[in-house]
Amino acid sequence: MNVVRSDYGSGLYSTPVCDTSNVNAASLITCDLSPNIVTNGTYVARAYVNRTGDGETFVDVLRLDKESSAKDMIGVDGILWSMFFIITIVMLGLWRPTVGILFAVMGVIIVQVLGIMSLGLTSVLAIVVIAALLAFEMRKQ
Repeated sequence: MNVVRSDYGSGLYSTPVCDTSNVNAASLITCDLSPNIVTNGTYVARAYVNRTGDGETFVDVLRLDKESSAKDMIGVDGILWSMFFIITIVMLGLWRPTVGILFAVMGVIIVQVLGIMSLGLTSVLAIVVIAALLAFEMRKQ
């Protein structure tokens, strides 16, 4: 079994991950991907059978696309860092409450786009609508 990883940025470049073989009649062939667990890319495993005198015969291929987001790497700590980031941005707009509200919405959208904290589209739209209503009411005062 031959396993290679193709990077997303350069599709032509393939990195060999493992090349494992077994001579038993019935066996389980495994490949440890744990050293490559944080590396995004497409993993392709190709299985071959080598019979006596026949050469290698292609049997099967397995393709696995692996993508890890910032949320997967940071984990639950991303919520804490997101709150620190949003609070810092809001503090920049403290001199005027409507600017603070606008900065808070921008912070939520930035955190969502970066993938640090996972919010649904409905949640983001609700935050934007509530912020717009608050800013509209603050304008009257």
